[in-house]
Amino acid sequence: MLMTVILRKIGWAVFACVFIACPEAYAFRANFAFWLSSAGSCQFVNPWNTTGINWITSNAHTYSNPTWTTYSNALPGNVSSAKAAVIGEYVYLFGGHNGSSNGQLNSIHRAPVSNPTSWSNTGKTLPANLYSAQLAVIGKYLYLFGGSSGSYVNTIYRAPLSDPTSWTNAGSTLPANIGNSQVAIIGDYVYLIGGNSSRNVYRAPLTTGCE
Repeated sequence: MLMTVILRKIGWAVFACVFIACPEAYAFRANFAFWLSSAGSCQFVNPWNTTGINWITSNAHTYSNPTWTTYSNALPGNVSSAKAAVIGEYVYLFGGHNGSSNGQLNSIHRAPVSNPTSWSNTGKTLPANLYSAQLAVIGKYLYLFGGSSGSYVNTIYRAPLSDPTSWTNAGSTLPANIGNSQVAIIGDYVYLIGGNSSRNVYRAPLTTGCE
C-alpha cells in the first residue's frame, strides 16, 4: 500500500530552542536524506523503517574531487534562490530571483532527467512571485512554505505530483512570515528550522493514512 501523508491546515507550533531530531527520521517519496561517509560511499536513510534510523550503503557512486563542467546559459534566464524537485521524467525549478531590482520570479522551468542541462520555461506560473521558500514532498503533493515576494510571507502553496505546474494556495498559513529556513519531515511532523536570522523552530503535525 502507498503511504499518504497530508499536511493539516492548522497546528503549527514554535520552539525557540535548539532542535534535536527524534530517532524516528523519515523521508517520503523523493525526500531521501543523503550523506557521504568518511569512506566515500553514499549512505541514505531507509524511509520505511519505523523503529529507528536504518542506514543503507551504496558504493555505486562516490564523490572524490571530480572536475566540474560548465554549461553556460543553460537556463532561460538568471535564477537564484529557486526550489528544485525531480518529478517523474523532469527536474523542475520553481520561482526564484533574477538578481535585478524587484526581480522576484513566479516562473516554472523544467528539464528532462535524460538531459538536465536543457531547460525550458513551461509557461506555467506560481500563484505569486516567490523566492527563498522551502519545498517538501508530502503525500501526493508538493508544498512551498513561506519565502519572499519582496518581503517575507507566511503563505503555503501546493501542487499535485501528477501536475507539478498547477499550484494553488493551500488555504493555511505559517505562524510567521518565514524565508530562508530549512525544512525537514521527521516522524509525524514537518519542521521549519530557522530562517530570517531567527532561532525559532516551527512544526506542524501530519495526518497519515494508507490507500
